[in-house]
Amino acid sequence: MILYAQTTGTHTTNSASFAPMPSLSLTLPEGVKETALIILNVPNPYATGNSNPGGTFAISVGGVVQTPVASFTYNETAPSSFGRIPTTL
Repeated sequence: MILYAQTTGTHTTNSASFAPMPSLSLTLPEGVKETALIILNVPNPYATGNSNPGGTFAISVGGVVQTPVASFTYNETAPSSFGRIPTTL
């Protein structure tokens, strides 16, 4: 069975900790000894700032952030322009 969730529009945060993406959640059916493959694809994220801006993404199960996480940062401390850096977890 394939399940998916997606969100649209622009989402912003200045949070120093993980913040939920609005309208992005997935309810998995309960199963015994079942395995789920969950992929988070954030195709167009970007960050602005003057201290190696970037972003970190994680998947939460039952309110508990799972490992691993995915992240990106710019190479420059204060980039002259901010590009999009696709990120997949």
